[in-house]
Amino acid sequence: MSKRLSWTLVMALLAAAAWAQPGPKAGVFFRPAPDKSASLPADQVFPKGRVFPFGFYSIHGLAATQQAKKDGVTLLGPVYGNKDAAVLADAKEAGLPMVHTIGLPKEKVEEGKLTDEEIIKAIREQVEKVKDEKAIAWWNLKPEELRSWRKPEMRYMELAAKTIRDTDPLKRPVWMYDPGHRSAKGLEPSARNLDIVGKGMYTNYSGMKDSRVWCRWSIEQELAAIKAANSKAVPIAVPEMFQQPKDPEDVKLIPAWARHDVYAALVAGAQGVMVFSFAQRKNFEARDAYYAAYAQVAAELTGKLDLGRVFLFGERR
Repeated sequence: MSKRLSWTLVMALLAAAAWAQPGPKAGVFFRPAPDKSASLPADQVFPKGRVFPFGFYSIHGLAATQQAKKDGVTLLGPVYGNKDAAVLADAKEAGLPMVHTIGLPKEKVEEGKLTDEEIIKAIREQVEKVKDEKAIAWWNLKPEELRSWRKPEMRYMELAAKTIRDTDPLKRPVWMYDPGHRSAKGLEPSARNLDIVGKGMYTNYSGMKDSRVWCRWSIEQELAAIKAANSKAVPIAVPEMFQQPKDPEDVKLIPAWARHDVYAALVAGAQGVMVFSFAQRKNFEARDAYYAAYAQVAAELTGKLDLGRVFLFGERR
């Protein structure tokens, strides 16, 4: 080895060693951040409490609910088919909070013939029946995907959300599912009227199997809508679990897909996860593989590692 090369190597090693020494800046970097969750209840789901929201649509049945809790699920997602009463009973028995659906039939809302008084009365009556149920963590407004260019639908969203808040003594957050193609502008009405913004993030279904940075784009749209319309709203990720991979070889990629999509969304700023969906579907043999993959991520976020707390309350440095 030449003297010049040897001297260069020594200098490089010394520089690396000096860089690695913990100096004043390193001390600041590793100093514990203030606990932003200290004032929030430890047994309630974010944003009312410090529990990281990780749920699945359509979990129902006591056995499934109890197993989901063991797997790291912290929130029972919305269900279809007027099953909220049954899910509420399971939630109370298992000690796992739920998202309760409130709203009017889609056809009535889309007709645009409902008066303000009819909307307010119907929504208030639904909330009053369950307003004292502490197992309810969030409200889910139906119908889904209300359209910003339809004035009756926007009026319905505004009145329904306000009535839920006015009637609910616990002031729990209100969410409505938005479709995956909506950009920040399309999400602004939801951000303006609701407390949680969450659009579909179905990567494979939306043709983004090999462009999964779309997960980041999806959360960026939610954040931009929140910034423009309501800085207090919470962005969440709604990843995919309902479609068999077209290529049989892709089944082995499911764990990587689930991990990437959830963590990419969280790094981008999401503050909760609601997977669509736990439901049994025809020709969906990969359902159990998907569930196992998401359950592993859920355990990391809500279990011993408690990574969800980092994403909710951590300090960027």
